Amino acid sequence: MSMSENKVHCQIHGEQDIALMCSHLIESIESGKHVGFFTEDSGDLGRPDAWCKSCEDSWPNYNGDSAAWTESLGFRVACCSCWDIAKEQQAK
Repeated sequence: MSMSENKVHCQIHGEQDIALMCSHLIESIESGKHVGFFTEDSGDLGRPDAWCKSCEDSWPNYNGDSAAWTESLGFRVACCSCWDIAKEQQAK
């Protein structure tokens, strides 16, 4: 994927708005593994940031330090269409 100004060029979906997801969610798109789906809308990208149940469960270990927790999630850039696919797969 290549990026420019809140846009990403996805090899599957072409030019899209940027979304951020934890690596577990991105990997689940191909594997089909159910990992859960949680979001927080910061309003600065095409979709809210998203993470899996394992990442959600790690939150108490950070004693309210959201910056450290967010960094630990290993967010990766995805396109909004890939984000939509992950959300739909995890809803099943």
